[in-house]
Amino acid sequence: MKDPKNGIFQVSIVVFLILSLSGCVTMELGNPEEDKGDRIEHKPPITELPERDYLGVYHTIKPKETIWRIAKTYDVVIDDIIKANSITDITNVEKGEVIFIPGAQGIKKVFLETEEMQKEFIWPIKGQLISRFGQHRAGQINKGIDIRVRKGAVVKAARTGRVVFADYLPGEGYMVILDHTDEFYSLYSHNAKLLVELGDLVFKNASLAHVGQRDNSTFLHFEIRRNAISDNPLYYLP
Repeated sequence: MKDPKNGIFQVSIVVFLILSLSGCVTMELGNPEEDKGDRIEHKPPITELPERDYLGVYHTIKPKETIWRIAKTYDVVIDDIIKANSITDITNVEKGEVIFIPGAQGIKKVFLETEEMQKEFIWPIKGQLISRFGQHRAGQINKGIDIRVRKGAVVKAARTGRVVFADYLPGEGYMVILDHTDEFYSLYSHNAKLLVELGDLVFKNASLAHVGQRDNSTFLHFEIRRNAISDNPLYYLP
C-alpha cells in the first residue's frame, strides 16, 4: 500500500512548481532568416590570441567536447565562458575553435561522457535558444530557457523520470512535469498535444509532446528545478 504522506508531498511539490511558473513569456519573434546575426560564425583558426586583462587560459575545442563539459572540467561558471567569448548558441560550436576560459590557471583535458554519467540531462529538443534563464521579458523573469522550433516538433524527455503532471494550463498550453526521484524535476510547456499521461514512467529521450504555437511564436519552454527551486538549465545540458 502506498504511503499517503508521500502522495500528499508529491502533489504539494507539483502544485508549487506550477504556481511558481513565470518563465513562459509571450514575445514577438521575427523571421528566422533575420536572426542569422545571433548565430556563431565559425572563423578561421586564430593565429594571434588577444591579450586579456584578467587571469585565464585559451582552450581549443576537441571532438565531442561541449561548452558545458569544458566548464565542468575547469570548474568555471558556464555563463562566464559564454560572456568572455560572446557565445550566442552553445550548441553551435565546432572542434578547432579557440575559446577563453576566465579564471583558469592551466590547460586541462576535458572529461567526456561515460556510462556512469547517464543520469545527466540531454536537450529536450533541437532548436534556436531565444531566451535564457534569468532574462527579463515583459516584466517577468525567465525561470528556464525558450527554444524556437517548428510547430509540431517532438519534445523529448531530458532524463528518465515519472510524469507527475500532464495537462493544459491557460497561458502555458499543455505542460509535462517529470519527477526524476533525486530532488530534480524538469518542466516542458507551450505544447499543443501530449504523448504521455499522469503516472507514466518515461525514459530519457522518450517522446513527451508536440510543440504548439502561441501568438505567432513557436517555442518550447523548458525548466530544470532542484527541490522545486528553478536553476539554470544550461548548467546541466551537454
